[in-house]
Amino acid sequence: MIATGAELEGAFKPSLLRNIAKTSPYMHAGHFASLQEVLEHYNRAPAAPVGDTELKPLNLSVTELAHLEAFLRGLSRPLKTPRSCGEQHGDNGHPANRCTDRTRLPMN
Repeated sequence: MIATGAELEGAFKPSLLRNIAKTSPYMHAGHFASLQEVLEHYNRAPAAPVGDTELKPLNLSVTELAHLEAFLRGLSRPLKTPRSCGEQHGDNGHPANRCTDRTRLPMN
């Protein structure tokens, strides 16, 4: 079921955290080059240059920030590309999806 209508006004689809360490630059305008910069931004929660902000400082220690960054980096893994797609077949004998779409991660 796909939701439609007024309840979606102002709604957006948040991005996934899978492979977050490989998707820089960060934020909607791409103004942070590293996860560390993003975490430091949220840790400080600076005042908005224009308008109001609901952002509150996280006040995490240097160690906590390092642990959080390590966790986020742990959500990334290298993309697996089969050596020879001719050797990779699904249960039905046809080539598996990962042979034709090398941008997807295998689900197993």
